[in-house]
Amino acid sequence: MKARRIPPLLVVACGSVACAHHDDARGGITTIRSGSPEGARVTSVAPDDRAARLAVELCRRAEACGRVGRREARWATDTACVSEVERDVPARLRAWRCSPSSSLGRLEDCLAAIRSARCDAPVDDGWTELAACRAEVVCAAP
Repeated sequence: MKARRIPPLLVVACGSVACAHHDDARGGITTIRSGSPEGARVTSVAPDDRAARLAVELCRRAEACGRVGRREARWATDTACVSEVERDVPARLRAWRCSPSSSLGRLEDCLAAIRSARCDAPVDDGWTELAACRAEVVCAAP
């Protein structure tokens, strides 16, 4: 059986797809592509968008639990919620003494825990008490 030679240009072209940089308004966004048995996984990582992602998820939960947009609600709108929560989150993230990239996978677990928390759980201000969101869990060595 004769082995086929792969043209060098094809190898370079395929290799350049593995990590592509995108210039946009946020700056510093890198798309990382890696293969797995389940298929390609694409992740966009901003320098530190954890606060924004947490704020959006916390406010989605607050809205689903009736704490946004109602007369007796804590926030009048989802924009007001995100604005207030996004100011508070960075101070709590300082307890996560690991880099954003090293906590990325466990951030997804934290976001899932916020989504699945019961409405009677004090998650709006106490999300760092959820097991999946505690610093020692998020920043644990692999």
